Amino acid sequence: MASTCKAGSPSRKKIVAACNETKHVVGAGLHTDWLHGYYQYANRIAHLHFLRKHQVEAWLVFLYFLGDKDMNGPDSEAGWEPHIEAAHRHLGLKNHMQWVVSLFQPIADLRVRRLD
Repeated sequence: MASTCKAGSPSRKKIVAACNETKHVVGAGLHTDWLHGYYQYANRIAHLHFLRKHQVEAWLVFLYFLGDKDMNGPDSEAGWEPHIEAAHRHLGLKNHMQWVVSLFQPIADLRVRRLD
């Protein structure tokens, strides 16, 4: 979940403006750092805000995989909670945001289909 914005100027100026606008809308303090720590997470929330602002009835779905041994991921929803809470705390987010949903998918339930 960790990521940092690597954009240069002038793109960075646009990103900062979009993040600050989104922070205001979701009730996060302007002092919160959306460019370091959890940038990709914050960026998706900013994109959701952009789409909704332009009358696109978008939702954001965070899909968390359970039991991914290759990535050393959590085996349960409860195992993901500390990571999600850390991201929300860092970004100044409330636990529930409108039009944002979290789904937890056990990878053992996934089937791989080859397109040959």
